[in-house]
Amino acid sequence: MKTQPLWLTAGLLVLLAAALVVFAATGKTPPPARDTAVEAAIDLGLPDVYGKVFTLKEFAGQIVVIDFISVRCPWSLAYDDELRRLWRKYSTKGVQFLAINSNRNDTPAEIKAHQIANDLTFPILIDKGNKVADQYAAQTTPQVYIVDAGGRLVYAGKPCDGGPPDSLGLDKNSFAAVLDDLLAGKTLEPIRTKPWGCTIKRVPAAGKPAAR
Repeated sequence: MKTQPLWLTAGLLVLLAAALVVFAATGKTPPPARDTAVEAAIDLGLPDVYGKVFTLKEFAGQIVVIDFISVRCPWSLAYDDELRRLWRKYSTKGVQFLAINSNRNDTPAEIKAHQIANDLTFPILIDKGNKVADQYAAQTTPQVYIVDAGGRLVYAGKPCDGGPPDSLGLDKNSFAAVLDDLLAGKTLEPIRTKPWGCTIKRVPAAGKPAAR
């Protein structure tokens, strides 16, 4: 049996080790596991502010945008107008939008009042105990996830370039470009970008202080 020269084998090992070092240094992680995140959301179901329970299963065959939001986070509030604009534009093309509020300090009454006051006519779901946020590994508000018509999670991260409310880059690198590609029939590899915004105020784990 023919064997590889020792110098070639050693060289390949060095290249593999270097690649692993670069991967670790970039801090990049694989996209969230599609099956774990979305199946958990389907199984759990979440009620909207009127008590109707929504699952992803009922939107099978549609592109779905999921945005984690807050009624107190200034960055999330500053994004409301753009989110509403995108909903009005893309809902006419069959895209479904769902907002999720996973913050323990946002009451159902406050979430409902925020929806009405800001004319957010897509469902806003209440994630009591932040179970779905945990399944999706959502960390901030706003934070966007996009599921394609085939049920694949193809985008996770920031809604746009963004920053503090006084310098939001709402027209730069928006997730709308992903929707345009999907509507054009393109098959996308999963995309992950670094989210920005306020941390989701989770129910604290036993023995740990609550996030502020």
